[in-house]
Amino acid sequence: MIYITAVLALLPVFSCRYIPYQNTLKDKQLVDISGLDCSVINEAFSAAGYNSIQESMCSRFINGLKEHGIDDMEEAAAMMSELIWESQGLEKNREDLCLAEDCSNIYSSSEDVEGKDYGGRGYIQLTWAENYRMASQDLYGDDRLLEDPDMVLEEDISWDVSFWYWMKFVHEGFLQNKGFGTATNMINGALECRGEYKDKAKKRYEIYKKILQAFDTNAEPNEEGCY
Repeated sequence: MIYITAVLALLPVFSCRYIPYQNTLKDKQLVDISGLDCSVINEAFSAAGYNSIQESMCSRFINGLKEHGIDDMEEAAAMMSELIWESQGLEKNREDLCLAEDCSNIYSSSEDVEGKDYGGRGYIQLTWAENYRMASQDLYGDDRLLEDPDMVLEEDISWDVSFWYWMKFVHEGFLQNKGFGTATNMINGALECRGEYKDKAKKRYEIYKKILQAFDTNAEPNEEGCY
């Protein structure tokens, strides 16, 4: 199956809207997202039809929320829902299409390092050389991920890149109206919000409803922001 949902954008569109990355670890004390633990997360996974995940992955997600100042349960549920869809339940951090064929021509750009492909990697499926470069510069101050994109397959870096993307491109927009579609629009809007795959965006939302119900039984899901 061609994993269409793994594409962060049909084109690398972010060069004209660069947003300085804010490393909240430097600027904020760790926040507390009360009530969210591994038992709640795995209850959510089960409700959404996915296998339970290891405690180490639960802890990595929860700690990432705290480190990045995410203390809103709706945002936490939105991020987890998008990661679940992109990574097939946190079971894959490499785009299916790129496992089946050479992706170097599909995601080709002038920034490519010869011999490397910039197909989807990480739990949020980072694509295009430009995004690998931006993530690398923001996280490490150099081009290591551009030069060796397979580094994103390492567990810690998969998480780091996923939180980087969320904070850089999704976080502020989502909090404006807490519409789940806003998150989907910033992740794969070209295909799923403005393109022919709106059915996939709606499937993401169905996951979100189940995840949010498990995370916060009092919260009401908001579908706005995509189609």
